[in-house]
Amino acid sequence: MKRFHCIVAITALLAGCASQPLVDRTGVDASVAPQQVAEGAAAAEGTVNWGGRVIDIRTVDESTELEILSFPLSGSGRPDTGGDSDGRFIAVREGFVDPLVYDKGRTVTVVGRLAGVREGTIGEQAYRWPVITVSDMAPVSESSRGGSVTPFFSIGVGFGF
Repeated sequence: MKRFHCIVAITALLAGCASQPLVDRTGVDASVAPQQVAEGAAAAEGTVNWGGRVIDIRTVDESTELEILSFPLSGSGRPDTGGDSDGRFIAVREGFVDPLVYDKGRTVTVVGRLAGVREGTIGEQAYRWPVITVSDMAPVSESSRGGSVTPFFSIGVGFGF
């Protein structure tokens, strides 16, 4: 019986350590990157899960647009900001998105449907932004950026009176 309780306790501890996805990634096309869509190497259609760092946030009519510097996602769906960017994209979400939650510099992960490409300039350089209509979006906490986990272990020795 002790063995059973021990197995249950270990299973509960391991389940508590498992990383939960930040957004619903069901049905996303993980093979398409923003840069591929911007360059025309991939079709601007389908549902994607992209993430990165917010460059700008603006309210337009009844929606909010976030311009995001994209980074590849880790296996847990979190942007790996330690590497090279794979382009920029614009995430359009219906309604108001609080700029204090999704402020400039904040890391986010987004799921949405590709809605085309927007042409414009960055400075004087021509640029094409893939645009996605957001179905799910979440800020990534500072401690979980890059999707890596730093293990922590300690042994305490104490006494009492």
